[in-house]
Amino acid sequence: VRHITRGEIVRLLVASPAFADLWYENYQKGDAALRAKTWDEAISQFTQAIGKKGDPGVQVRTVGLNFVNYHPYLKLGIAYFNLGQTDAALQAFDTEERLGAIAKSPGDLKELQRYRQQAKDAAQTLQATEKERIAKAVGGAMEEARGLEQKGQLAEALAALGKALAVDPQNAPALASAERLRGSIAAREREREQEDRLTALVREAKDLMAGGKLGLASSELSQAVSIRRTPEVVGLLEQ
Repeated sequence: VRHITRGEIVRLLVASPAFADLWYENYQKGDAALRAKTWDEAISQFTQAIGKKGDPGVQVRTVGLNFVNYHPYLKLGIAYFNLGQTDAALQAFDTEERLGAIAKSPGDLKELQRYRQQAKDAAQTLQATEKERIAKAVGGAMEEARGLEQKGQLAEALAALGKALAVDPQNAPALASAERLRGSIAAREREREQEDRLTALVREAKDLMAGGKLGLASSELSQAVSIRRTPEVVGLLEQ
């Protein structure tokens, strides 16, 4: 039987839950990370603190006679805000205020309200910027589609409209243009098929006429006339 060394015992003890940070230690480390502007580390520490103690409080006892205002969701929101994750920040701020304890700490509440307004302003700016980006992308794609359609490149024009719909799937003008182009492409395909069929019928009729099978040739030419009455078809039919 292998004996466990003293060093292995120490590593096992240190790794055990009993040696894990307490909630207020995570909270203190999170505060230090905020001051250092290491936002990811702050999020990690405040998230761990919340996992161990989810209820905020004012003058919460930590160890001995030490007390702290414990507002982990506020601090978590500040870290998210500085990372540009405004939705997550607003959710954290709302949670902090909903749980109620921060109302007993006017200074912390004022800080929450200030950061929440900044997050809302940032979200609105981001939304406006995103709308502008989408409008520019859609406008450029539709302009490209119009140019390709004028050149008769319908499939390419439809592909260009796909770029517009990729960023704004519900854009009504782009949807209408795409539907119209699909109809034009389908009509062009039908026309091409009819042209191929007409060419085949005329070729078959000529072969039949050359072989003296005039009745069969007449039947082929009658089908050709039903597709399109061209001078060639009419002349062959008269013959």
